[in-house]
Amino acid sequence: MNSLFDLSHYAMKELIKKGADEVVINATKSSGSQIKFVNNKIAKIGTEGLTGMSFFVVKDKKIISTSVKDVIAGTVDDVIDHSDLNVSRKKIDEAVAKTIKFLKLTTPKTDYYGLAKGPFKYKTINDLYDKKIRNLSGKEQIDYVL
Repeated sequence: MNSLFDLSHYAMKELIKKGADEVVINATKSSGSQIKFVNNKIAKIGTEGLTGMSFFVVKDKKIISTSVKDVIAGTVDDVIDHSDLNVSRKKIDEAVAKTIKFLKLTTPKTDYYGLAKGPFKYKTINDLYDKKIRNLSGKEQIDYVL
């Protein structure tokens, strides 16, 4: 197990093995940089990497939607060691156990008729963000704000 995709697949298999009828897994990996200003002066500069996974799980028309943050340990600048993935697997096991536990306590949604069947086509939306900003260096970001 060596990627976020593998961890997602593992989570899905575990949820189905524990009795889920339908499972949707959404895994995300993002990085961000932050420049915090206080009174027009830089107070903090930082970069972080985030990984997360959300579960949509159905069992006997009982529905749970939840998420797990920091699925893989590490920062943007770190090379993630395979031992971190073992920690991640443990975190997913805990989330799966809690999800199944909550499913047992949930009331069925009688008007739930299952996940829609695909395939689906989605329109591409252009120009959602200013691409110039994404490529700015830290100094250029600061100059842009000031």
